[in-house]
Amino acid sequence: MRYVFGQYTLDTARQECSHDGQVLTLRPKVFLLLVYLVQHRERVVPKSELLAQLWPETFTGDATLNTCLKELRQAVGERGRTPQMIHTLRGRGYRFVAPVEIEPEPASLSPLPSPTALALREPDPAEGMQTCQTSTETYKQVTALACALAADTPGAGESDAEGRHAQMQALFTQAQEVMQRYDGTIVYWSGEGFTALFGAPAAHEDHVWRALLAACDLRDTVQQPGGSETQQAYHS
Repeated sequence: MRYVFGQYTLDTARQECSHDGQVLTLRPKVFLLLVYLVQHRERVVPKSELLAQLWPETFTGDATLNTCLKELRQAVGERGRTPQMIHTLRGRGYRFVAPVEIEPEPASLSPLPSPTALALREPDPAEGMQTCQTSTETYKQVTALACALAADTPGAGESDAEGRHAQMQALFTQAQEVMQRYDGTIVYWSGEGFTALFGAPAAHEDHVWRALLAACDLRDTVQQPGGSETQQAYHS
């Protein structure tokens, strides 16, 4: 589904928001926050509902949500004391108030395969091939890259949910930049990891090679100085 408000286009199929054709760089939770507010724009969404939807089964304070809201307001150009898109109703919640037009998906695109059945393990160029059917009844091959935090990550156990949440936030921020660098699309994310596709919706003959390079690049990125939150906490 494509939602158009002002000069912005929110494309839920491609998992991206653009401004005048330029894709915005949004952290996963910030993007999900925008999607949820737009899809529920007919009502005020309570803060408790947003916390439950964006961080299910994870303890998250108001500060985290406020940070996401601040980033979202900056991304959509909210300035001053009179916001034009996201209204805050003190004690009640938030509401997306900008006029929204809904556009159908282009006929040439079909829904991407569900990533929930994909295993989180070492990428195999042969096994990573998935089949994507287009609306013209033709098929093309794509490569799926599944990534997650290691289960035995120090400080990321059940007793340290906030530590694991911080690691995931750092990983997603880095992952978005790396996947875009190789023209990959993140189609799914959760509190454990994410799945990205290469070769769809944009077709590339070297989609296997792109996925492998992206995996290596992301691994190197999280192991660089300054990436300690996710260092040694990633496998793909």
